[in-house]
Amino acid sequence: MWSRIKNFLTNESQVKLLTAISTLMVLLLACWYAFHPASFFALWNPNQASSDIPKVKERLENVRNIGLGLAGILGTFIVVWRGFSHDNQAKAANKNARTAIKNSELSTQQVAIAVDQRDLALKTQLTNRFTKALELLGQGDEYEIVKNKSGGFTQKLLVNSKLSARVGAVYALEAVSRDYLQQGDWDMYWSIVDTICNFIKINSNSNFISESIHTPPSDVQKREQWIIDREIWYNNIRHTAQDVTSALQVIGRLPHYDKSTTKGSPKIRLDNCEFINTTFVGKFNNIDFSNSRWFGVFVSPISTFQECIFSNFKLVDSILSNTSFGNGTEFNECIFYNDHFENTQINFSNMKEILFQGGEVKIDFTGSSLETIRVRSEKFRFRHQHFSHIKQKSAFLFDNKNLKIQAEDLVN
Repeated sequence: MWSRIKNFLTNESQVKLLTAISTLMVLLLACWYAFHPASFFALWNPNQASSDIPKVKERLENVRNIGLGLAGILGTFIVVWRGFSHDNQAKAANKNARTAIKNSELSTQQVAIAVDQRDLALKTQLTNRFTKALELLGQGDEYEIVKNKSGGFTQKLLVNSKLSARVGAVYALEAVSRDYLQQGDWDMYWSIVDTICNFIKINSNSNFISESIHTPPSDVQKREQWIIDREIWYNNIRHTAQDVTSALQVIGRLPHYDKSTTKGSPKIRLDNCEFINTTFVGKFNNIDFSNSRWFGVFVSPISTFQECIFSNFKLVDSILSNTSFGNGTEFNECIFYNDHFENTQINFSNMKEILFQGGEVKIDFTGSSLETIRVRSEKFRFRHQHFSHIKQKSAFLFDNKNLKIQAEDLVN
């Protein structure tokens, strides 16, 4: 019973209708009581007016009292109804709030699921792109390897080239590595860097080429044939360096960080490589070039090599222009043959057992640590200030009889 009453009271339209009907009935009863026929008769019969007036007044007083009582009852009813109505509204508001919270939580979960699905789709996409790039990178050229008439070295004759596929794969790997960086996945980033470096090492290691490639024979007739064979070798080997050059350019563009930082780069290994007719462009930091040989290499201006190692290193017929070797770069047991150094700076570096043979050398050794530097070049150029603050351990020797200067004479 109480629940029915409660349900009725919580229905606002029903309560309003009941209130209106009750008020109208009370007013009708009050009017009927106050204006009973006897009262009207008393008003139209003056002879009885004097005797009926007290009764009329009494009735009016009763109507007033009844009206006040009914008003109190009606007011109490309205107060109770409003209480139920407010309680119902509060419960409805709480219910709506709980529904809104649940909807918000559901929306948050849906957003989280959407983000997870997006990340998963992106990772899947990156994985597929990485896999596809590896497939293209692994496509090798078909060569025929033959010996030249002089027998001093061999050459490779191209039969079927896959160069364009490999170059595209290198650039695809660069794009994927940058996407991994945006995702904060440093492990995959360095995995791609290692992949590119391994590609460079595999495709630049020409062990079948003889050391005599940069050493002309003493016999005049053999030397003439050597020159012809060497020219043929250069012409046939040049295209093999294009994909390696692209990979080196990517390494020069990718961000490297010092070991001291939280995102420090490991030592990149490009040791035991043979770069032929290759161009270096960019910043090559923290790289090991030990036991490498560079033939016909061009190092573009404003290129830098920091914290690199050049040990048992040979540079032949190459050009270095406005190149900087600094911040811990080490040279140990290196040979520079017929090279051209234009405004090159070797700063804060270690040089030990170095031979400059032929070519043209214009180097700023300021701040370097030099030990047993031998020069076989009539075009070795320097100015006094290029040798300031040198830490020398032995003589700086010029094999040309007209140029023999000790390191002590070159120190400010």
